[in-house]
Amino acid sequence: MNFARTLSPSRPPSRGLHRAGAFLILATIAAAILASWSLRRHELKQTRSELANLSVVLAQDMTRTLQTVDLVLRRTRRELAASAGADPQLFERRI
Repeated sequence: MNFARTLSPSRPPSRGLHRAGAFLILATIAAAILASWSLRRHELKQTRSELANLSVVLAQDMTRTLQTVDLVLRRTRRELAASAGADPQLFERRI
């Protein structure tokens, strides 16, 4: 038995087979593009949500920081006012 003869097709593939192959390749590429686009949209949505949460946390932290600074400034003002009394020159030296 001649193996070369049994492995080679007796007639060339038809155009229908070529079209089916091309269709499957294009369908695979289209599915990959759609999947990538869907994943991209999901990641963008998740990133926006995380950024919104982060902005809330940063705003709260900034508020606490400014409250601390405000408390320190008020205390400093009270201490300066109490130690300087009514003497403006003493107040200027303290500052």
